[in-house]
Amino acid sequence: MFKNKIVNFTCYDAGAAEIISNFIKFTKIKKYNLTLGNLAKKIFIKNKIKIKLIKLKDAIKKSDIFITGTSWKYSYELKLINKISKLNRKKSIVILDDFINLKNRFLLKNNYIFPDELWVPNNIPKQRIDSKFLKYCKIKIIKNYYLNNVKKDLKNLKKPKNYKKNLLFLSQPIKDVSNKFTFKKIKYDELDYLKKLLLKVNKFTLKKKINLFTIRLHPAEKKNKYNKLINDFKNIPIELSKQSLLNDIAGHRYVFGMNTNAMKIAIMNKNIVISLLDKRKIEEFFFNQKIINFKIFNFYEK
Repeated sequence: MFKNKIVNFTCYDAGAAEIISNFIKFTKIKKYNLTLGNLAKKIFIKNKIKIKLIKLKDAIKKSDIFITGTSWKYSYELKLINKISKLNRKKSIVILDDFINLKNRFLLKNNYIFPDELWVPNNIPKQRIDSKFLKYCKIKIIKNYYLNNVKKDLKNLKKPKNYKKNLLFLSQPIKDVSNKFTFKKIKYDELDYLKKLLLKVNKFTLKKKINLFTIRLHPAEKKNKYNKLINDFKNIPIELSKQSLLNDIAGHRYVFGMNTNAMKIAIMNKNIVISLLDKRKIEEFFFNQKIINFKIFNFYEK
């Protein structure tokens, strides 16, 4: 498909950057250029991808195939796909990194913008792809090179001695995402969920010592976001993560979150993974994976 073709990869989102950079690495594509946001660029560098940056207007002239992610925060990818659709002999492809709010990821100014092809990593069940996509673009299942690479890296990481007393919270900007995609006021945001968790952990510390409670911020979140909550729970040894995601997962037995994809990596690593969402939402996102509902989770049984 890529023979004698120049491929542009446009990416702004962290999840998409992991998927796409690993796709480039393991398919060994040579003729490509990159249009990246700052966060995506850092991930491409971390994954040792040769950086060949190009401005989007130049990429449109010089590239034959355009592969993008989907970002919840920006609409650059959709604007690009919209432009490509008006050009002959140019192909647009979107690689998914998630299926949550899928249709709305393709909504631009009240119009759906579909690529020529939608590539779905094989860890995402095809039945979760809305039928609307089947009508407007070709669906292709691809390997998730990122997860394949993660499995190998996790095997090489050793658990620390205090692993069983370490707790990790994987934060998400769920309020911002909800405002972007649903325009509805949500009942609980990430601050509410973390407070619920800390209240339960605080009771746990009275019976059994916790070595470390780590908050891992989402790349889109500010470092001071949870400062007030941290100050309110001085009884708990709370730290903000300074490690890589895989080191965090390897270094904590308990992993808490809402519905971030990082929790699926923790499942692969056989951590005890707990979602703070309700049962219906857990089933919708995680299917039959081993996720514990926070409402029924009891520290003392583990």
